[in-house]
Amino acid sequence: ESVHPIVDDVLAETRGICVYQEQVMGMFNKIGFSLEEGELIRRCIGKKDLVKIKDWKVKIYDKCVESKLPRELGDLIWKIVSDSAKYQFGKGHSASYSAIAAILLYYKQKYPTEFYWSCLVETKNKPNPLERIDKISKEMLIYGIKLLPPDLFKSDIDFKIEDKNVRFGLGGIKGISGIGKTLESLNKFRTEHSSKLELLESAKLSGLTIGVVSALISAGVLDSIGFKGTRARFALEAQGYNLLTDKEKKLV
Repeated sequence: ESVHPIVDDVLAETRGICVYQEQVMGMFNKIGFSLEEGELIRRCIGKKDLVKIKDWKVKIYDKCVESKLPRELGDLIWKIVSDSAKYQFGKGHSASYSAIAAILLYYKQKYPTEFYWSCLVETKNKPNPLERIDKISKEMLIYGIKLLPPDLFKSDIDFKIEDKNVRFGLGGIKGISGIGKTLESLNKFRTEHSSKLELLESAKLSGLTIGVVSALISAGVLDSIGFKGTRARFALEAQGYNLLTDKEKKLV
């Protein structure tokens, strides 16, 4: 539908809806503002500066009077400008987002395991990574892909592809920090243990702190070892064992 004959050609590409910041600039130019003034309003929109945007309201109506244009056109443009200031892309930004979205959609459908693996790896650079991991793991099930639990002998420090599934990385466990040093210690620790005590002593010799050991136990990383009892009890036993002196440990 026609918005107004003076600005219809500016909005023709998007069927009468002002989608891009550049279209606001075009409408400003149509009613008599210079391109430099159009760039100033575009910057306000780009920064979502609602305070400075209000300064343009009188200027828009004054320009319509100066250019002998109907007040209704001023009403329309001011409504578009005030709405655009809340959120609006530049056209180049929109085009690049659309291109990236199309590429990612192709990869998601064609190579879903690799797609979700890369999403999981990237969570460490995002706020609330565990929430993101939970959201991604639920969506993975739609494609028949499982997020396998962390395992001392199967996990790497980061997420990894395992057949058509993805294995949780040890570095994604809360309480494990200093990835480089921790990975080195974990590599020394990746040996079979016949008892809990041997496991805890091996952890100490490998340079793993009791905090890391407790985090590994709580996350289920040591479940494959086959200890009896709950994770919480094992973590408590580990904490207690850590308090003993070397002489006391020999008596356990």
